Amino acid sequence: MRFWKMPDWSKSCAGLCPSAVRKARPAGERGPPADVVLRLLALKHMFNWSYDEMQREVRANLVYREFTGRKLRVDTTVVETHIHYPTDSSLMGDGVRVLTRLMKRISEITGAVGTKLRNRTRSVKLRVVEIARASRSKSEQGRERMKGLYEKLLTATADVVGRPSALPKISPQE
Repeated sequence: MRFWKMPDWSKSCAGLCPSAVRKARPAGERGPPADVVLRLLALKHMFNWSYDEMQREVRANLVYREFTGRKLRVDTTVVETHIHYPTDSSLMGDGVRVLTRLMKRISEITGAVGTKLRNRTRSVKLRVVEIARASRSKSEQGRERMKGLYEKLLTATADVVGRPSALPKISPQE
């Protein structure tokens, strides 16, 4: 049983796998289904095989044959959902969260040296939520409230962004 049969149109791609093109009939054969081709290509790239090596390995190994020949069940149900568009405040909140997580890891590695790390993710998250609520207001009072909230958010973010300089330097281990 051949696992790699290329259809007639594939002769234009002769540079990819010349041996498979020679084996294809002139009238053209039905090619393998798309899911089988994708699984074969996944094996090829995972193990850095040539096309000939891939064909030989799939023929010889029952596990690879099972993997490539398995029927694929797909659920195409579409569910309507709200899209969260990135805002300045949410991006700043994400940055603070990631920086704080990384600085905690560094503190765990180095121990209790330097200044103590203060976790500001909760206060930043609250500011982001407050800014989102205030942004719905179209009044002048809502805009002024947003300015004040952004100032608080910027202050907390600047404190976190300036904090890595207070952490001890880690030299790469050899």
